[in-house]
Amino acid sequence: MRHSLLRILLLGALTLGMLPAFGCAKTYRIVYDNCKPGFVDAPEAARRGETVTLKKGIVFDEIQDVILDGTALQPQGEADGFLIYTFMMPDHDVTVAIESHNISGIE
Repeated sequence: MRHSLLRILLLGALTLGMLPAFGCAKTYRIVYDNCKPGFVDAPEAARRGETVTLKKGIVFDEIQDVILDGTALQPQGEADGFLIYTFMMPDHDVTVAIESHNISGIE
């Protein structure tokens, strides 16, 4: 009886420990602050520790900063006419925003 209980507890602990590996980990929301149309295939959620990739169209007459929870992200490169931004998903919901700065001199 004692060995059976120990096996059940061990099996339960192993099963719970493997849940994240099988995609059962909690996901957190990615909220877009009135800017979702600025991104292509924008993800709406991710798991903690997952690399999130954002693809944003290039705008030529203004500078657009991508802001994650109040901190500007730096573009990681360019692909197919899009700027690529990445971040590691934390263990909470995040907010993405775009701050625009006009450089053309025309308001």
